[in-house]
Amino acid sequence: MVNLTQRPLSETEHETEQRALGLGLNFALVPKQLPILDVINGVEQGLSIAKLPDDATDIRIAVQQALLTAERPTSNLKKEEIHTIRILRSDKSVVILLADKDNVTVKMDRDNYDHKIDSLLSDQSYSRLRCDHTKKIERQVQNHLKALGDKGEIEPETYRKLNPSHTKPPYLYGQPKIHKPGLSYTPYSLYPYHFIVPHSHICYLLLFLHKHLHT
Repeated sequence: MVNLTQRPLSETEHETEQRALGLGLNFALVPKQLPILDVINGVEQGLSIAKLPDDATDIRIAVQQALLTAERPTSNLKKEEIHTIRILRSDKSVVILLADKDNVTVKMDRDNYDHKIDSLLSDQSYSRLRCDHTKKIERQVQNHLKALGDKGEIEPETYRKLNPSHTKPPYLYGQPKIHKPGLSYTPYSLYPYHFIVPHSHICYLLLFLHKHLHT
């Protein structure tokens, strides 16, 4: 973990932050409650994709029994680490980022981060849109897919997988280049989490385009 904020920390605070943030931004906390609905939803999605009518009932019963007997595991963080994470989460004056390289967690002042991002956006490579065109593009994709389906050029299952709904635009964020002087940023465009998970519309669309563009 690299601390780039202007706020001094005591030795104890610094050590605790090092341990907590050193786990990385992808570290999974033990949930307070078992994610029962998420498990059931995941199982049902898997069954609908795998198409196992003969085994579906047995799988549901096995999952139900596992959920009924499951116990919440003990926390994988110490109390002081949990307290530190809560403080960092509530502190709007700092931002926690992943460095451009080496998978290093970086803590920095939000004012400094916002200033760097504003500097990136002031470049002539970017221009402000008068409105959000996401819904318009979504309708265009839907209409095009419907036309392909009506002509029989794509299968109904393919149409269902590719047809987008409730689309949200990506957002911009920067990853600091701590290995270079001047603390520059690498800009990234990231889609909301539910568009990049397996079996999502954007995932199927990327696979579909890759398949047909390379054949």
